[in-house]
Amino acid sequence: MGRDKISVDPSWSQGIPLVAADQMRMLDGMAMEGCDIPGIILMERAGGIAAAMAFRVLGYERGKKVLVLCGKGNNGGDGFVLARFLWEKGVDVKVSLSGPTHSIQGDAAKHLHMLRSSTEVEVEAWGDSVDGAANRCDLIVDALLGTGITGPVQGRLASMIEWINRQGVPILSLDLPSGANADSGRLEGPVVRASQTITFGLGKRCFVMEPCAEFCGEVWVGDIGLPRRILDSEGHGWPRMMLEAEVASWLPAMIPRGHKGNRGRVLVVGGSRGMTGAPVLAGEASLRSGAGMAMIAGPEGVIGGAVAHRPELMWVPLSETSNGSIGMKALDLVRERLSWADVAVLGPGASRFEETAQMFRLLISEGETPFIVDADGLSAWEGHVHLLSQHKGPLILTPHPGEFARLWGVNLDVLQSDRIEMAKMAALKWNCIMVLKGANTVVADQQGRCLVSPFVHAGLATAGSGDVLAGILGGLIGRFCRTGMTSLSLFEMACLGVWIHGVCGTMLYRGTSCSGYCAGDLLHCLGKALDRVTRHKEEVLPTLRPDLRKLFDVGGMEFGYE
Repeated sequence: MGRDKISVDPSWSQGIPLVAADQMRMLDGMAMEGCDIPGIILMERAGGIAAAMAFRVLGYERGKKVLVLCGKGNNGGDGFVLARFLWEKGVDVKVSLSGPTHSIQGDAAKHLHMLRSSTEVEVEAWGDSVDGAANRCDLIVDALLGTGITGPVQGRLASMIEWINRQGVPILSLDLPSGANADSGRLEGPVVRASQTITFGLGKRCFVMEPCAEFCGEVWVGDIGLPRRILDSEGHGWPRMMLEAEVASWLPAMIPRGHKGNRGRVLVVGGSRGMTGAPVLAGEASLRSGAGMAMIAGPEGVIGGAVAHRPELMWVPLSETSNGSIGMKALDLVRERLSWADVAVLGPGASRFEETAQMFRLLISEGETPFIVDADGLSAWEGHVHLLSQHKGPLILTPHPGEFARLWGVNLDVLQSDRIEMAKMAALKWNCIMVLKGANTVVADQQGRCLVSPFVHAGLATAGSGDVLAGILGGLIGRFCRTGMTSLSLFEMACLGVWIHGVCGTMLYRGTSCSGYCAGDLLHCLGKALDRVTRHKEEVLPTLRPDLRKLFDVGGMEFGYE
């Protein structure tokens, strides 16, 4: 999830759950055994939803040619149902099996019998004749493997997956691309590279973890009628995909007749020789996010010229080290400024000089002001990470994957394939709110809550983008501190900041190529992004039909329900 389009059961107003394979199997079992919903009915619903998705991909045109590749398990059964529905819609369908007919058992076998007895769809074993069918087809449906796979695909199935990827036609995968591990982003063998994936019931975690996410294409979630009471009873603690309706509800209201003193005060501590822009980006972003005042605290001989280009920013000169970074002699003055601030952003452009790092460790360990720790403020804890949990005040960490991997002591590839669980573990261990940046940014807190951003923008992978995010978080948290909300809402503010940052990226993505803008351009989108979220907060969602729903289109900026 999080490629371009998402569909969702509209009852999930608080985000789309992202479940592991064993959790999905448990829910299916509870529906069948505890709620007397036969498996053959769940398969009928899944195949019907998949057929609707396929027909949509085909442009709702009759006479199109579709090749459906079916495995011997339940995923193949979904494919048999899809083939039957498409044939009834006038689509020319051919089904190819991964193995002999007698290997298909259970509900899948029943649907295969129904397909053969009620349609004229040709069903045959996979072989040389499939090549000819592929040359003439408009869509290949991948119904080979579902969520039950463990380890790499081998043998005939591996050959089929590699063959699918060579065909050069649109590919629709059912539940998830065959060969993918539902629980992680690891690629353990050949994986179907889908154009679209229609998954059933709930989202799967692999949709938001690299590199597997790149193989999923546009991801849609179809409602197969799992009883809501089961989902409510089992769903506590599941990570969820952010929805605009939810994050918009967290936007702090502007105080009527307010003034700069009650809209939040943000202190940004950072900057060093050669890194003067980072704190200025963060400070300006905090103002454009709604803070009443922002102050930059940086080395006196370095930062002044940069701040002068943004006269709205206040600044306080700090004593500096010989290499032009903040020195320990500035500690008392920074403490004094922290008493003025509602929230502090530590680290943008601060350098990794040990004297500066030592000051940051002291500030965080003793201060009670909410801290947003970014960039070199995070690097300060390398070699001292065992002390990080001993902070006094609220703490938000905003590492990119490389910074997180160094702090957590893990290989970067391992981190990227299990971002959700590692972010959750770090938030608990360090008693903080963890904002693990990157494609599908993960936000987790020490209470076990976890939300995942839907936004994926290569254009945000540019110097300064993280500084802008840190400033957005500072501006929002400064506002929320002044509106009297509880500290527990820091998690919501972090999610809201990540969402707004993603919306800014989307606005730029619409107007230029991914490589055609820089972090400073994000600042000019902040006002429009906030207006967008504010309008959504005030809108009433329409009544929805219980079928496929496009939630948003990152490239086309089609937010909201259709």
